[in-house]
Amino acid sequence: MTIRNLDYLFKPRSIALIGASKQPKSVGAVLAHNLFNSGFEGPIMPVSPGHKAIE
Repeated sequence: MTIRNLDYLFKPRSIALIGASKQPKSVGAVLAHNLFNSGFEGPIMPVSPGHKAIE
C-alpha cells in the first residue's frame, strides 16, 4: 500500500454511518450528532433500517 491511498481513510469526501439511531444517548445517536456538528463539509449518510431520517 502506498501513502497516497491513506488519503481516502484520513481525508474522506463523504461518510456513511451504519447503525445511526434516534434513541438518546445510544452510540448511534451520539456518533450521528457528533458527525453532523463536527464541521465536516461532505455528505454524511446515516443508515438505519428503523428510521427514514436521522437529524
